[in-house]
Amino acid sequence: MNQKTFGERLRLRLEALNMTNVELAKRSQISERSISHYLTGRSEPNLAGLVRIAKAAGTTPNELLGVGTEPEKSDKVTGLKKRLLAASDMVPVDQLEALVVQAEALSQMQTRPKRPRKPR
Repeated sequence: MNQKTFGERLRLRLEALNMTNVELAKRSQISERSISHYLTGRSEPNLAGLVRIAKAAGTTPNELLGVGTEPEKSDKVTGLKKRLLAASDMVPVDQLEALVVQAEALSQMQTRPKRPRKPR
């Protein structure tokens, strides 16, 4: 049975989200060196660090540890949605409101039927 390590599961999660080690370090408020050590299997985070990493990566501690559930198979859209959700936790409320308005405007633009142009 091929059991993935914490570092391997974390690396796969970052790849699915197209997130860098530096970005994860900033979002989780854990040093880049520690994140690097976790990814290479040199060490593992304590419980508090694990929870912060999971939240920053838009997943659960159990998924990163490989406990109880199969790792989520994420396509690009799902990864981007989770990345956006994780990023929203770090944004002040007024900026989050502006982001929601922008997302809604983009959504409406996509659902509006295109008007045919009049021939000249």
